Amino acid sequence: PRLLFRHLIRQLEQADLLSEALITGLDQHRILDLLRWTSEWSARHWGVAYTFVRPFGDDETIPAPRVLDCLSFHLTQPNVSVILGVSGDLNHWTCVRAVEHKRLMLLDSSGLRYFSQYIFRRKRTSDTARYPNPEGLFILHAQRA
Repeated sequence: PRLLFRHLIRQLEQADLLSEALITGLDQHRILDLLRWTSEWSARHWGVAYTFVRPFGDDETIPAPRVLDCLSFHLTQPNVSVILGVSGDLNHWTCVRAVEHKRLMLLDSSGLRYFSQYIFRRKRTSDTARYPNPEGLFILHAQRA
Protein backbone atom coordinates (compact mmCIF):
# COMPACT_ATOMS: atom_id res chain seq x y z
CA PRO A 1 0.00 0.00 0.00
CA ARG A 2 2.83 2.48 0.70
CA LEU A 3 4.30 1.95 -2.76
CA LEU A 4 0.91 2.61 -4.31
CA PHE A 5 0.47 5.72 -2.16
CA ARG A 6 3.88 7.02 -3.28
CA HIS A 7 2.97 6.34 -6.89
CA LEU A 8 -0.31 8.26 -6.56
CA ILE A 9 1.45 11.20 -4.88
CA ARG A 10 3.94 11.29 -7.77
CA GLN A 11 1.11 11.15 -10.30
CA LEU A 12 -0.65 14.05 -8.56
CA GLU A 13 2.60 16.04 -8.57
CA GLN A 14 3.19 15.40 -12.26
CA ALA A 15 -0.37 16.45 -13.08
CA ASP A 16 0.09 19.57 -10.92
CA LEU A 17 -2.80 18.47 -8.69
CA LEU A 18 -1.08 17.72 -5.40
CA SER A 19 -1.73 21.11 -3.78
CA GLU A 20 -5.37 21.02 -4.92
CA ALA A 21 -5.76 17.53 -3.45
CA LEU A 22 -4.28 18.57 -0.10
CA ILE A 23 -6.03 21.93 0.26
CA THR A 24 -9.52 21.52 -1.20
CA GLY A 25 -9.78 17.86 -2.14
CA LEU A 26 -10.48 16.37 -5.54
CA ASP A 27 -13.74 16.27 -7.47
CA GLN A 28 -15.11 13.13 -9.12
CA HIS A 29 -13.34 13.81 -12.41
CA ARG A 30 -9.95 13.90 -10.68
CA ILE A 31 -10.84 10.79 -8.68
CA LEU A 32 -11.34 9.02 -12.01
CA ASP A 33 -7.70 9.80 -12.79
CA LEU A 34 -6.62 8.33 -9.44
CA LEU A 35 -8.67 5.19 -10.06
CA ARG A 36 -7.12 4.72 -13.49
CA TRP A 37 -3.60 5.21 -12.11
CA THR A 38 -4.35 2.77 -9.29
CA SER A 39 -5.68 0.11 -11.64
CA GLU A 40 -2.69 0.39 -13.99
CA TRP A 41 -0.16 0.33 -11.15
CA SER A 42 -1.75 -2.55 -9.23
CA ALA A 43 -2.09 -4.61 -12.42
CA ARG A 44 1.67 -4.26 -13.02
CA HIS A 45 2.78 -4.77 -9.40
CA TRP A 46 0.15 -7.03 -7.84
CA GLY A 47 -1.56 -8.65 -10.83
CA VAL A 48 -4.89 -7.10 -9.82
CA ALA A 49 -6.79 -4.68 -12.04
CA TYR A 50 -9.85 -2.65 -11.17
CA THR A 51 -12.85 -1.82 -13.23
CA PHE A 52 -15.05 0.98 -11.95
CA VAL A 53 -18.38 2.48 -12.81
CA ARG A 54 -20.33 5.53 -11.81
CA PRO A 55 -23.92 4.27 -11.55
CA PHE A 56 -25.40 7.79 -11.48
CA GLY A 57 -24.81 10.65 -13.89
CA ASP A 58 -23.87 14.24 -13.16
CA ASP A 59 -27.26 15.75 -13.96
CA GLU A 60 -29.43 13.07 -12.45
CA THR A 61 -31.64 13.60 -9.41
CA ILE A 62 -31.14 10.46 -7.37
CA PRO A 63 -33.60 9.44 -4.64
CA ALA A 64 -31.96 8.01 -1.52
CA PRO A 65 -33.75 4.61 -1.75
CA ARG A 66 -32.29 4.14 -5.24
CA VAL A 67 -28.76 4.77 -3.94
CA LEU A 68 -29.28 2.41 -1.00
CA ASP A 69 -30.71 -0.35 -3.20
CA CYS A 70 -27.85 -0.02 -5.68
CA LEU A 71 -25.21 -0.25 -2.96
CA SER A 72 -27.00 -3.04 -1.09
CA PHE A 73 -26.74 -5.16 -4.20
CA HIS A 74 -23.15 -4.33 -5.13
CA LEU A 75 -21.71 -4.63 -1.63
CA THR A 76 -22.87 -8.25 -1.42
CA GLN A 77 -20.75 -9.16 -4.46
CA PRO A 78 -17.20 -10.49 -4.04
CA ASN A 79 -14.21 -8.21 -4.66
CA VAL A 80 -16.29 -5.02 -4.71
CA SER A 81 -15.52 -1.72 -3.02
CA VAL A 82 -17.49 1.51 -3.02
CA ILE A 83 -16.09 5.03 -2.88
CA LEU A 84 -18.47 7.90 -2.21
CA GLY A 85 -17.90 11.61 -2.65
CA VAL A 86 -18.75 13.80 0.32
CA SER A 87 -19.64 17.41 -0.43
CA GLY A 88 -19.81 20.40 1.85
CA ASP A 89 -16.87 22.15 3.43
CA LEU A 90 -14.38 20.30 1.20
CA ASN A 91 -14.22 17.61 -1.47
CA HIS A 92 -13.83 14.52 0.65
CA TRP A 93 -14.04 10.83 -0.20
CA THR A 94 -15.07 7.92 1.95
CA CYS A 95 -15.58 4.17 1.62
CA VAL A 96 -18.98 2.59 2.08
CA ARG A 97 -18.72 -0.73 3.89
CA ALA A 98 -22.41 -1.67 4.15
CA VAL A 99 -26.02 -0.55 3.97
CA GLU A 100 -27.83 -1.12 7.27
CA HIS A 101 -31.20 0.18 8.45
CA LYS A 102 -31.46 2.79 5.68
CA ARG A 103 -27.96 4.08 6.43
CA LEU A 104 -24.68 3.97 4.55
CA MET A 105 -22.08 2.62 6.97
CA LEU A 106 -18.68 4.16 6.30
CA LEU A 107 -14.96 3.55 6.73
CA ASP A 108 -13.78 7.14 6.91
CA SER A 109 -10.53 8.88 7.78
CA SER A 110 -12.28 11.95 9.20
CA GLY A 111 -14.45 10.06 11.67
CA LEU A 112 -17.74 9.96 9.76
CA ARG A 113 -19.51 6.73 10.72
CA TYR A 114 -22.65 6.75 8.59
CA PHE A 115 -25.06 8.73 6.45
CA SER A 116 -28.77 8.35 6.99
CA GLN A 117 -30.99 8.18 3.91
CA TYR A 118 -32.58 11.44 5.07
CA ILE A 119 -29.43 13.47 4.46
CA PHE A 120 -29.44 12.83 0.70
CA ARG A 121 -30.32 16.03 -1.06
CA ARG A 122 -29.24 17.42 -4.40
CA LYS A 123 -28.60 21.08 -3.58
CA ARG A 124 -27.57 22.65 -0.28
CA THR A 125 -27.68 26.22 0.90
CA SER A 126 -24.83 25.75 3.37
CA ASP A 127 -21.36 24.54 2.48
CA THR A 128 -20.45 23.72 6.08
CA ALA A 129 -22.40 20.48 6.49
CA ARG A 130 -21.09 17.29 4.92
CA TYR A 131 -23.47 15.22 2.86
CA PRO A 132 -23.17 12.29 0.43
CA ASN A 133 -22.88 13.09 -3.25
CA PRO A 134 -24.39 10.24 -5.33
CA GLU A 135 -22.84 11.69 -8.51
CA GLY A 136 -19.48 10.99 -6.88
CA LEU A 137 -20.25 7.32 -6.31
CA PHE A 138 -17.81 4.77 -7.74
CA ILE A 139 -18.24 1.01 -7.62
CA LEU A 140 -14.92 -0.80 -8.00
CA HIS A 141 -14.46 -4.44 -8.86
CA ALA A 142 -11.09 -6.12 -8.47
CA GLN A 143 -10.01 -8.97 -10.74
CA ARG A 144 -6.82 -10.70 -11.74
CA ALA A 145 -5.01 -8.79 -14.46
